[in-house]
Amino acid sequence: MKTKAAPGVASLLLVIAAAILPVARAELAISEGTNITVDVTPLGQHVIDLIGGLWLVPPGGGTAERLPNALHSARLPRFSKDGRSLVYIADLGPESEVWIYDVDAESTRPVAATLGNYDHPDWHPTGERVVFAADHDGSGFEIWEADVSTGLSWRVTHGEGDSVWPSWSEDGRDLVYIRRHDGMSQLILRRLGLPDEVLLETEDMLSAPSFRPDKSIVTVTRHASDELRIEMVILSSPRLVRTFVEDTDIFVGRVAWQDRNLALYTANGRIRERPFNAFRSSNLEFVARIEPPALAPSEDALGRRLEPREPLSRELIVRASRLYTGLEDQYRENVDILMSGGVISAVEPSAERPGQTIIDLGDITVMPGLIDVLADLPAEVTDSDGA
Repeated sequence: MKTKAAPGVASLLLVIAAAILPVARAELAISEGTNITVDVTPLGQHVIDLIGGLWLVPPGGGTAERLPNALHSARLPRFSKDGRSLVYIADLGPESEVWIYDVDAESTRPVAATLGNYDHPDWHPTGERVVFAADHDGSGFEIWEADVSTGLSWRVTHGEGDSVWPSWSEDGRDLVYIRRHDGMSQLILRRLGLPDEVLLETEDMLSAPSFRPDKSIVTVTRHASDELRIEMVILSSPRLVRTFVEDTDIFVGRVAWQDRNLALYTANGRIRERPFNAFRSSNLEFVARIEPPALAPSEDALGRRLEPREPLSRELIVRASRLYTGLEDQYRENVDILMSGGVISAVEPSAERPGQTIIDLGDITVMPGLIDVLADLPAEVTDSDGA
């Protein structure tokens, strides 16, 4: 029986297809990324860090716009309260710095670049200063702040271990951050005029805290032994800790709040939206269009450049003993992958196909082409793990 290709199967054999059917250079459209983070303004404008760049995603999703900054790789962007500026980490080889991007002027500049290693930037709600983690002497990360207009910086925390992931409340009176020391992680709340309070302490690693706009809860990512999940500390008396999000492959980044009722995070390559009172999250779809770099010939190159050609118009069959799609909990055995014009059109059981071009891959497993993948297999694996 003939079956249509499952969603996502059209990307199968990406590497094989490219080798068999070179195509003309064209724009590439992607709708997901690896380890992306997201932030959002109250009006619903989103920013993500994708393939080393900063991208604006319009309210409701849609076509992402790459900001014109190619000086360095950028990550962990955060909007100022008015949405007119972004603070982010600029990776410059082995070093990192805190930079600011002016959305209106389309310009970027460093604001903290003298302390060594930097990470996890965020804005004070006044927009006059930024907070971040920095290791200024190699002894560990502490929380620092810098004045945006002058670049003057000062140290906020002093303690053993590493203090990371600072985040201000919307009114600028309370600060949360993570302290890691002696195999323990603490979520710490610093309130104006009060001693620091440990909201949560665990042997699991904690990351990326953020306040709900009304300061009723603090969300934080817990790196449990078998998964990442987002928990919330309810700032009631007594304090309560509850699971907020359990999702597939959560990426480490602060939960972004558009308002007190809508939270955003990233997981499984996508932007995810979670209404506070809902039981499920949904995708905020985006498309980023990337033009591959030109293949310029070099006089010093060994060999010669192969010119691209148009895909074959006739049907091509790729035959494999096993197919792993990632969409099912088991392999598909003895399949023919039908390709027409360079596009996978269907996946069918292997059959006699007189007069058709067949590439028989023999006793191997076919799977999607994977890029920038880091995966640890569990101790016991099954077909659902693609092992």
